[in-house]
Amino acid sequence: MAETVQIGFRPTEHGWHFANDWPGGAPTGLAGITLARMYGGLCGGMCVMAARAWERGTALPPDRQAPPDGPLTTALWKAQLDSLDLPQGPLRYLQLQLPAAAAARRRSTLGSAVPAVRRTLQRGRPALLGLVRATSWNPAALSKHHVVLAYRLEIRRRDPGLPADGVVLSVYDPNHPDDDRVRLTVTADGAVDHSRSRLPVHALVALD
Repeated sequence: MAETVQIGFRPTEHGWHFANDWPGGAPTGLAGITLARMYGGLCGGMCVMAARAWERGTALPPDRQAPPDGPLTTALWKAQLDSLDLPQGPLRYLQLQLPAAAAARRRSTLGSAVPAVRRTLQRGRPALLGLVRATSWNPAALSKHHVVLAYRLEIRRRDPGLPADGVVLSVYDPNHPDDDRVRLTVTADGAVDHSRSRLPVHALVALD
């Protein structure tokens, strides 16, 4: 048996048509001054802007390549800052990436992230979701984590009277544009599998 909660968002229709990949680096800065360039690091901004556009009923720009500069990259950078939820956001990732934090990662995935996605979808909104993709004592590993946007949740159980056997999340992943088949499968013990990537997912983080 399966219980499903979903909204009408689809990556091929409502996501960006270019990948989260910036060969020349996406300009980032403050007050109109470029301070640095990010390479493959605007996933949060891409998800935030995609969610906002879908909720407004407006289309994203039709660009097929990541823009090297200009108003669109500025808007994505501002949305990226929103997704980071400074300073709490990075601190949360920093705690969950610690090698000794396995129990905290399970609680984040099963006790926080999955219920939060369900609640957000039930309210008719796509759910912003963080992926912990590294375990390390080194703060530099923060750059390895990732953000996706969930639009469908399926709870699988063999018997309605028993706990769930697992959860399957359909997500928009900025690293895999125009792909409606990206799935995150969460097992009953909190393990997470990404259907389109060999990179590990150690935990899910509720960002809404």
